[in-house]
Amino acid sequence: LSWQILGNDAPMLDDSERIAEWRSFIEASPQPFFAHLHLMGTHGAFFDPTLRHFSEGIEQTDPWMTDFYDDSILQFDAHVADVLQILKDRGEYENTLIIINSDHGSRWRLDRRLPLLIRFPGKEHVGRITWNTQRVDIAPTIVDYLGAEVPAWMTGHSLIGPGPDGRRQIFSFVSTETGRDSEDPPFYNLQTVQVAVGDRLYELDLDTTEIRTTRLDGHTDPLEESEVQTVAEVRQDIVRHLSAHAYDVSGLEAP
Repeated sequence: LSWQILGNDAPMLDDSERIAEWRSFIEASPQPFFAHLHLMGTHGAFFDPTLRHFSEGIEQTDPWMTDFYDDSILQFDAHVADVLQILKDRGEYENTLIIINSDHGSRWRLDRRLPLLIRFPGKEHVGRITWNTQRVDIAPTIVDYLGAEVPAWMTGHSLIGPGPDGRRQIFSFVSTETGRDSEDPPFYNLQTVQVAVGDRLYELDLDTTEIRTTRLDGHTDPLEESEVQTVAEVRQDIVRHLSAHAYDVSGLEAP
């Protein structure tokens, strides 16, 4: 069961109401259950936290005000505590796989490290992963933990056991809003293609065909200089990736 944004005409529940709906769901569901609880309090650019610690006495006049954002993070933490307590009260805490993740960071940016926390029953598989992960790793991790064979069509990597080498490539895309003139081929509303390799981030501008490179701050497993790909190599990898997904890449010659 999933609670997400359902469109302009759908009723929008606040996060407390979402948790209440989730609780009703698990109380009425046969065992085992699966639930995806999508909390939106930290989404931005304006926030409405009921816990006012940093923002107490302040009026929210501008988007992305740090004090309100920080209070929304505190509110999220409190909601997670509520969810865990509900599971404990029902005796399901040690029988439930709990995963906390995010699809983007502050201001919807994709070029920063994002949280991915997994709590296995009985504190199994305790540790810290240093190599790059992504959300498509979640499904094969669940399947692997349940003892089933991970299907070949799953493109992610199970986070149980050894991980891939440090040069694993993770692709992401930045697009414009729908309904603009930029929806023309060959790339429609795509603006840039980003690929993270270790602690390096490469961003290809699909209009100019130029590539910008940056370092990912605070990376837990930075690459050795001998492992760093050249811009030309990354360009070829991006072109192959787009071509494999049926995009016309004939105009992506090096500038």
